[in-house]
Amino acid sequence: MWDYIRADFWRRVELISAGMPRKRAIILTLYANGFWAVMLFRLADWFKNHRLSPLYYVILKVCEILTGVDLRGKFGKGFCIMHGRGVVVSRHSVCGSNLTIFQGVTIGSKRLFHGVQTQKKSISKAPRILNNVTIYAGAAVIGDIEIGNNVTIGANAVVLKDVPSGSTAVGNPAKIKKNVKKR
Repeated sequence: MWDYIRADFWRRVELISAGMPRKRAIILTLYANGFWAVMLFRLADWFKNHRLSPLYYVILKVCEILTGVDLRGKFGKGFCIMHGRGVVVSRHSVCGSNLTIFQGVTIGSKRLFHGVQTQKKSISKAPRILNNVTIYAGAAVIGDIEIGNNVTIGANAVVLKDVPSGSTAVGNPAKIKKNVKKR
């Protein structure tokens, strides 16, 4: 748990420290709403992994009330929420290292119901997000899709299809733009 928290903290400091003294970036990180949401999630996840589920759910609810962030799922090291309000991540989502999320982002599953009317079964299909992904404000990543490495998802994009590595997704519905290396 501490390795993840350390990686999350220093990644956030690195992201916001451009053009300012490192000491100021550390102080701003400690005051940031998104930082505390990630820290509370890491603590809750530790309780869940140690079979203390009631504390897991209590801490997640406290996190949601205090920060406006509803986190479930699995996250790699270097997870950063830049502006925390309105972020929702499905419990079935799997996210790699160095994920950066801005405010109002939804990473959710499609729920499919089938069966006879008296017996319905729910199947969740949630996104898989690989490493070094940035998702800007208001974007939605929905369904059984994969977001590749080094991907940027633009503000208010609605992503319903796979995004290959090294691409940018923009628009509603999202269109994939291949990143072209400039010479």
